[in-house]
Amino acid sequence: MGRFNNAIFFLKDLLPKRKAAAENLKDEPPSWISGVYICAQASTIVLLLNIAIVAIASARSTEYSAKATFLSSSVVYHGNCTVSKHWDVALHLIVNILSTGILAASNYCMQTLVAPTREEVDAQHAQHQWLDVGSSSLRNIVRSGRYRLILWIILLTTATPFHLLYNSMFFQAFGTNELALIVGPEDLDSTNIQELTSLGLKQCFNTSTPPFGSKFTWEKFSSDIAQVKFERLNLHECSMLLNCPESGIAALVLLAHNLTVKDGGDQSMLLPMKNITWADDTSQLGAVSAAPFSNYSGGNQSDRTICNHAHIGSPSQPSLEARSYEFSECLGIKVESICQLRYSPTIGIIVTLSMLAKVISMFLAAKVNRSRSPPLLTVGDAVASFLERPDPMTTGLCWLSKSDVQRGYWKYPLKTSKPTEVSESSSDVIFSPLSRSKFWIQVPNLWQWFLAIFFCWACIALGLFQLFYHREMSPFGLEQIKRLWSSGMEDFGKGFSAINFRDTASTGLDLPTNMQPLYALVLANIPQFFVTISYTSYNSVLTSMLAAAEYSSYGTRRKPLRVTWRTKNSDQRSTYWLSVPYQYGIPILVVYAALHWLMSQGFYFTWLLPYDNYGNLLKDRRQSTLSVTLLPIFLAVIVLGLLLCFLFVIAFRKLKSDIPLAETCSAAISAACHPPKDENLDTIAMGPVTWGETREPEWMYDSDQFDEAEDRKGHCSFTSARTSRPSLTKLYA
Repeated sequence: MGRFNNAIFFLKDLLPKRKAAAENLKDEPPSWISGVYICAQASTIVLLLNIAIVAIASARSTEYSAKATFLSSSVVYHGNCTVSKHWDVALHLIVNILSTGILAASNYCMQTLVAPTREEVDAQHAQHQWLDVGSSSLRNIVRSGRYRLILWIILLTTATPFHLLYNSMFFQAFGTNELALIVGPEDLDSTNIQELTSLGLKQCFNTSTPPFGSKFTWEKFSSDIAQVKFERLNLHECSMLLNCPESGIAALVLLAHNLTVKDGGDQSMLLPMKNITWADDTSQLGAVSAAPFSNYSGGNQSDRTICNHAHIGSPSQPSLEARSYEFSECLGIKVESICQLRYSPTIGIIVTLSMLAKVISMFLAAKVNRSRSPPLLTVGDAVASFLERPDPMTTGLCWLSKSDVQRGYWKYPLKTSKPTEVSESSSDVIFSPLSRSKFWIQVPNLWQWFLAIFFCWACIALGLFQLFYHREMSPFGLEQIKRLWSSGMEDFGKGFSAINFRDTASTGLDLPTNMQPLYALVLANIPQFFVTISYTSYNSVLTSMLAAAEYSSYGTRRKPLRVTWRTKNSDQRSTYWLSVPYQYGIPILVVYAALHWLMSQGFYFTWLLPYDNYGNLLKDRRQSTLSVTLLPIFLAVIVLGLLLCFLFVIAFRKLKSDIPLAETCSAAISAACHPPKDENLDTIAMGPVTWGETREPEWMYDSDQFDEAEDRKGHCSFTSARTSRPSLTKLYA
């Protein structure tokens, strides 16, 4: 009962001090609130930037109001696909920077709202309960005041639009052309195209009906080839264009191995008659059934009709004497690409209102916190507080760790299996050996590790699934990795700005054209949500290990405490963002912002706008789909894999000292902060401190016992005085 009585008198003694502190707070805000104000002001800047982006997008959309004939979105650019992609990449990069910044500021304010004050910790300790220091745990949240809890919930819920919507505020609509197919000679190039001109070719190319149309008269076609307005494509690229026509490519010339320009135009320029078949992957060959254009010349109307409508996939016509031809390359005839960059006003309004709610909540958080004592935001804050005012509820428990608290050793130390010994001089003093130093991997609990590994692997599995699912783009393996890497290095300098459907495919989730765009955009951003959760769980594990490592380092060398806001004229440090050092926190934040950007480039909502060969939009054939681009997904998988490897590599480092592992447990931290009685408690936390075995306090032994046997019991604590290294064979209290 002695410890309970001490606690009661201790709390009574604090009441006048708390009232005086509250009166002082009315005149001048405490310095620690500056952090909340800085976050609120930075978020205000982000809000203003977002409003500017929305305003500019709305103004731009008025120029293209005639183009917004479908989908509740506005066109902010209509034209060249490369320009559209440049803007899309840049805007998504800006959006991810803004969202990362405001979410980081929001997380800081959320932690200040649930961080306990010293008075709140003492009240919980008096009931043998404990709180977390340096983390937003559920234990702290449920014990927060009503107003702080409401603000915390608002900051949490307003984060959802950033995860599910912000990256889709801007998206692209790709124009595609009807793809005309021709079989041509293998040696066809810009120097010999004019040698192929014949009456049969002109008659078919100059038709007024699809699939060639006004863009592909023979004169125009041969001129494009002569002016090198084509792209030579390999077999894989040809197959990709057949599956998904690309903006800027309107025709494919399949270069048959057994045809040459010398055969003459009527015999070497052919029309495909059947579906293309692909041989096995090792042969790198395709086959197509085709017949000469000359079969259609002569002016017969029925022959002309057959000629005009012959295209890939048409039924076989025995009278046309079609033959099979093999090819491994093709020419893609280029035309002007047409794309749109679209903006969703609905998403813009939702995100802006969410930002506004966050900014207001942050300023209210600063106002609510003015009436509180400084919260214990970091472990250093807690150590400084407990050194200045040692907690009587943990007197004589210097061996206490978080696991001891969780197992009930704090409440009922004599009823446990832990080896203990009761001091003859005080019924409140329990002697126990210290535990050996642990590895970093032992610091986070199993639940933290499970969540971090599960969500990181969930993101990796999603990426691998897409890579393997779309292996028809080429078998996924070393060759595809080489191809993705080589093409990626070319596109990386452009910021993925080149439209390249050859590494792009539909997820198979084709959406109805009348589907509400907001639902589709939310669906497209589900991977973003998983990336955010993986960051939260990953950061939780990393924070736990780094906090434990910092705490343990005080057992090996003397150094000033790291606190949230250092006391004036002290040696204290304030160089971390809460619990994570800048050298860890900033790179991890940047990497995850890059991951969000990669996911926005790799998994996204698209509209395909088909145009016929006369330049008319085929509205009834519009298609919305969730698409993937493999290169960004491939890079995201690599980055996530490296992040997990990094986490496991540092997890097998050993903590530097045998200080009981407190983690974020207020009771365990308090138990390690009972310095010798002759310490100056007013200044002890302002200079360098260390943890180790100290001179025994008076409550442990009488003065005439100090010179007795060397194996006498000891005491460990944070202190500014000299210490010795604890022994694992001694008992401590």
